[in-house]
Amino acid sequence: PQSAAELEAMIVSAPWLGLLRAFWIRGETALEAATPEAGVLYPELRFETIESAFVAMAVAEGRGRAKR
Repeated sequence: PQSAAELEAMIVSAPWLGLLRAFWIRGETALEAATPEAGVLYPELRFETIESAFVAMAVAEGRGRAKR
């Protein structure tokens, strides 16, 4: 997994690729930004890896089953 700083460095180092910072909410693209200021404008959004998202979903699913 890459840290947010490593990912940001990669995006900045290759502007010709047209990479965007995409913020996803429940599987839908909520925001795409070509500039690093997106993190400043939307501080409540945080960087997540796919792996950490699946772990969070599994934990949430486990909590839901425990309440039943």
